[in-house]
Amino acid sequence: MIELSAEQQNIHDVVIDWYKSNSGKYISVGGYAGTGKTTLIGFITETLKNEIDDFPIAYVTYTGKASTVIGKKLKNLKWNDFVGTIHSLIYIPQVNGNGEVVGWTLKEHIPFSLIVLDEASMVGRDIWKDLLSYGVPILVVGDHGQLPPIGENNFSPMKKPDYRLNEIHRQALENPIIKLSMFVREHGYIPTKVFGKSAAKFEYSNPIARKVLDTYDYKTDTQILCGMNKTRVKLNDHVRNLNSFVRTDPYPNEKLICLKNNKNENVMNGQMGFLTSATIETDFLLTIRILMDGAKSNNFLLTHKKAFGKVKYDVVMKETYNKKIYKDSNYDKQTAVNLFDFGYCISVHKSQGSEFKRVVLIDERNYYQSDDDYARWLYTAVTRASEKLIIIDNYY
Repeated sequence: MIELSAEQQNIHDVVIDWYKSNSGKYISVGGYAGTGKTTLIGFITETLKNEIDDFPIAYVTYTGKASTVIGKKLKNLKWNDFVGTIHSLIYIPQVNGNGEVVGWTLKEHIPFSLIVLDEASMVGRDIWKDLLSYGVPILVVGDHGQLPPIGENNFSPMKKPDYRLNEIHRQALENPIIKLSMFVREHGYIPTKVFGKSAAKFEYSNPIARKVLDTYDYKTDTQILCGMNKTRVKLNDHVRNLNSFVRTDPYPNEKLICLKNNKNENVMNGQMGFLTSATIETDFLLTIRILMDGAKSNNFLLTHKKAFGKVKYDVVMKETYNKKIYKDSNYDKQTAVNLFDFGYCISVHKSQGSEFKRVVLIDERNYYQSDDDYARWLYTAVTRASEKLIIIDNYY
């Protein structure tokens, strides 16, 4: 039988008192990988359900992939609980005649006594404000060792958590990936060696490293991560060539990643999905149907055609606000243009809040990173893997 540690029990009691005393809109709990955050969530919510009648809880995450993970881990879910993305909890989809989601509006009310926000390090300022607007108490949980959300001017609900879990569980200590995450936090790097059946680091010159990249199967829950944009583009091209995707435009079933927040259409920076179909509108515009991770139906989106395969997106970003991209199309300048790219290899920054069974990490340090920044980057990358981690050094 699982029991809480003294550290977990103390935070459990604090959160229960916080809720009962109605002493704030939210309370935040940070914890490194292996400290038992999900276990703690389970005990806290079980206590509240046992002590308070009719206590529906909404368990939400930034991405559909993350909500699937927490849904599988929690054991005390009830019929009136909710598990899903923040978007599906607080926004109403607008559907066209073909059953495609074309927009989202904020719900007036959500029928829950508590919101548990997991993987909170990924959540940006705008969505956070929308969550707070309902006045429902929020238990915020996340890994404060991860990188902050992309493009949020250093905002993060986990920047300074109210309480922290520091003790690594004994069972977690047997996991080589957890051991590596601890080593990174302490030393700021990872040596080249094999750490067990589930984790290893190789030089790219090692045939094993080359085989890992040459046999990569994007249809499995395996993700390539890197630090440099030029590496990202090179490896995306490599995987596309392996699968005979020869044209610049994406093919059906290709793995894509969103590059720009569009709250109204339920797509956020860093979210991933698989392309269902694509229609060329103009030299600049593409309409795509895409099934995002965790979604039950396709999104129907107008997309900038020339964002795919770029090392830098500066020009493309500017063009999304330029009237020229709407020329010879049926869309006007008020229509939002989404940005997507291939998602076989993505940056560690874009992987925040996601978890993959297997991760292939290209270990490369940007010249502008401080030692602390690099350690946080490396820690975030390592903790994206749940079952297997292969690290490749000196890729070229």
